[in-house]
Amino acid sequence: MAAPELIVRPARWTDRDAILRLTLAMGGHDDVARRDDPMRRLGAALGRADTRVVVAERDGAIVGFAEVQARVSMVADRFEAWLGALAVAPQARRGGVGAALLAAVEREARLLGCDAIVLESSAWRDDAYAFYRRSGFDERAPAVRFARTLSSDDDAALLQRFLDAAARAANAVAAAIAGLRDEASVGQGADGAPTEAADAAAEDAALRAFAALPCAIVSEERGLIGAPPGPGDCWIALDPLDGSRNYRAGYPPYAMAAGLVRDGVAIAGYVADLTSGRRWWAAGGAAYVDGRPAHTRRSPIAVVPSPSSGAPPARIAIPGVTRIRASGSTAIDLCRVADGSAAAFVALDRAVAHAHDLAGAMAVIVAAGGCVLEDGGRVPVLAPDAAALHRIVAAADRELAEALTTAPGG
Repeated sequence: MAAPELIVRPARWTDRDAILRLTLAMGGHDDVARRDDPMRRLGAALGRADTRVVVAERDGAIVGFAEVQARVSMVADRFEAWLGALAVAPQARRGGVGAALLAAVEREARLLGCDAIVLESSAWRDDAYAFYRRSGFDERAPAVRFARTLSSDDDAALLQRFLDAAARAANAVAAAIAGLRDEASVGQGADGAPTEAADAAAEDAALRAFAALPCAIVSEERGLIGAPPGPGDCWIALDPLDGSRNYRAGYPPYAMAAGLVRDGVAIAGYVADLTSGRRWWAAGGAAYVDGRPAHTRRSPIAVVPSPSSGAPPARIAIPGVTRIRASGSTAIDLCRVADGSAAAFVALDRAVAHAHDLAGAMAVIVAAGGCVLEDGGRVPVLAPDAAALHRIVAAADRELAEALTTAPGG
């Protein structure tokens, strides 16, 4: 009787429990089982363009998995495929499962444009050493691995604590929304729009990341959480999943966006594109995109919100602009003004920007040298109200912003 066929396929969110069991069976990972929500980052791994997770399935049972991530090495002068894990169920070892997984890893590494596969293996794994040597891997000089957990610093300034929490929130949201694209709506948000399953999961994940901060939160789904902020109080404007229609369609981009607001002014902001990994942030008067200083410029591209149903695309005359784009994510479009990809974002024909859409990106735009104005030329004053809407122009400089708000139809 022929042995059941071995199938190696991309992992799914529903494989999570099986991957956890295989991880524990490797030994040396008892800490994984003690976590509150083991393997919750599987969703984030499945959603990354530079990461592949594959499982080996035989007769309906998952008997192995591997995780590989593409990364660049300046020292080695190459693109590497980092093999973070390869595990085979004890009862399936020495049956070709490891070889099949490694073949899949090599195939994915090539498709990711990598020049080599690199890995490390614990000093006591003699069987694993033998497997990798048989598979053609060279053993390099031994090294000692060091690791240090990054913990929250409660004594840090609020601006830094906000940025740290926002960065963790973005990662948590990316993991939480995995596999929820086709789930039905679960209610209605504080902004009046339907709350999709992914919106709810994203909000729960983001709120946990911000829980330690001493600030009220105004979120797209739940509205005001905490005591109403008074004069001088900081509060957080949060859109856990900006561009949720894009997410449900599988069409990028979509983002996690958050802003720290005091007396109506966004003093810090963080926006993460959950599809490309690009991140914009600002605090203390400085703006960054992916760790590099961000500066506005008069690009030949302008961005506009998605037109309402039945409405024609926007017709906007902007000096030097030759192309108009609409992405479906207000926060990301605004950040494209901040980093100079777009000259302006124009939404004056209808009010589309809530405080939670606007706050994080507005902080980045202003710190990058740009300007955000409402119709009539006023600087928006952000209120802790999830339903309030703004008609706005965001532009590379104040001169352009003022020209757009005073132009006919502006």
